[in-house]
Amino acid sequence: MIVSETTQRLIADHFETLSLGNLSLKGKAARVGAWQVVARRTARSRIEIGTHRGLTPLAGRVGEMAQLLESCEHAQRGDRRILFLTGDPGIGKSRLLHELRRRLGDGVSWMEGRCASVGRSIAFHPLIDLLKRTFGIEEGAAAEAAADRIDRGVHRLGGEAAEIVPYLC
Repeated sequence: MIVSETTQRLIADHFETLSLGNLSLKGKAARVGAWQVVARRTARSRIEIGTHRGLTPLAGRVGEMAQLLESCEHAQRGDRRILFLTGDPGIGKSRLLHELRRRLGDGVSWMEGRCASVGRSIAFHPLIDLLKRTFGIEEGAAAEAAADRIDRGVHRLGGEAAEIVPYLC
């Protein structure tokens, strides 16, 4: 697929593109910049895209960050934790988690499941999302392919697949 420069700027965060240079097009006096869509990028959140572009400094979240860091300290001492961060859309939950993850670094295990505005009425949606992310299951994947990824993932994590996989599927 060939797209204009304007379209390329709009889709660049979600698709890899290759510049074809300026092309002469029928009906256009001036040459026009053209881009070929090469591949879809792996799914990225708004925060991941924002990080690539540059984020503004986090402001006004000292109390929330302190609570999250305290929970993480408990977990690092062996007191396992599951954190649920909830709130209305647009209040900065994703940004807060991004900053927490940045502060903790690579020394912690992290699994994340997210709700979607369309998933509000779906029971266990964050857990389903967490499992899909953990096992690399793409949206719309065939049931057999998803089951295979879950089976391999459970083995990789050291679990007994025969007992666990049917429940996860």
